[in-house]
Amino acid sequence: MERKDLIIGVHGVGDTENKERFGSVSAFADGLKKGFEQCGVQAYSVLECIEKQKTPHLTIGFQTVENESWQTILNSGRPNIMWALDSAFWKNTEYIDQFSSYNNFVLFTNTPCDSEPVKKFFPSVKHAYVPAGVDTDIWKKQDVEKDIDILFAGYIEDYEADMERMKKAIPELVYGLMLQIYNLALENPALSFWQIFEILEKHVGLKLDLNQYLLLFRNAGSWIASKKRADMIKALDGFNIKVFGNEVWKKYLPQSACYMGEFSYNEGVDIVNRSKIVLSDQPFQLTLGVSDRIFNAAAVETFVLSSDVKSVELTFSDSIGYFNSKDFSDIAEKADYFLKNEDERKEKAARAKNIILEKHTWKHRADAILQIVETK
Repeated sequence: MERKDLIIGVHGVGDTENKERFGSVSAFADGLKKGFEQCGVQAYSVLECIEKQKTPHLTIGFQTVENESWQTILNSGRPNIMWALDSAFWKNTEYIDQFSSYNNFVLFTNTPCDSEPVKKFFPSVKHAYVPAGVDTDIWKKQDVEKDIDILFAGYIEDYEADMERMKKAIPELVYGLMLQIYNLALENPALSFWQIFEILEKHVGLKLDLNQYLLLFRNAGSWIASKKRADMIKALDGFNIKVFGNEVWKKYLPQSACYMGEFSYNEGVDIVNRSKIVLSDQPFQLTLGVSDRIFNAAAVETFVLSSDVKSVELTFSDSIGYFNSKDFSDIAEKADYFLKNEDERKEKAARAKNIILEKHTWKHRADAILQIVETK
């Protein structure tokens, strides 16, 4: 079958009611649909397929958008791809469990950290690591003044309060195991949860079913991610840094940081454009992947200062800056250097943008998916 004859249905296209605060599932769906069209494929929203009485050869959607239609699609024999933008074990795992028995259900994960646990807990599920792409029609450079020195956007949990709550709510042995995972992760930021799990499995004989795995991963993982974000911002006390996110940040921000509230997806494009440096800490649940925060900032030619994650270094090399993600001992020095050296900052940002244009647009992702489809 030639590409022009292939019909792809994308869940959630144009679904403006499904907007998230810092990322938009519908914006990702719109970008992917556009990417397929640029590859010469007939791409529609799943709802358009129904309205136009077109039968898609494949449907694909981010997270669990329009999951009420998945059963019908799978029962018809057509493949349906669930593309997890976060770890598949961070949320929405119940849908993978629900549809895992279908041979035509496929899972795309946004981090290679998920590959081994998916094999363990869902051995029949077809899956692949596919990072998100960038819509360069939206994420593009603007001719604006860069009036924000350092930007960080992201959520944080009140991990101190939650640790106290969990200490009282769960058995002492389980809480002790969570603390052990928490401390191991903070001491070894390059390790994913699965790698830590393997260490504990080998040395203390840890055996977990899916529900136990989720309990540890989601709770300890939330503490770790929030603790690291709080420590990262504290290490930049004295800098002009603006933090966007939920109000829990007010408890953990240093005096010099300015809490800015939340912003929408489209507002984020403007704010990133106005920033000299975008901070990126790799979320714990995505340890071995690349955050879309980096892709988006690079696409608008804003310099990124990232935690020293191997997967990020392999993707961007020295076109972005890196700080020590174990103790943040050099983050202030790095931030100061790049704020003072504008030419070098701009030169690196321009190279990072070229990497996006060469390898990481939605057209690149659509083409990779089509190559798999054509092979099968």
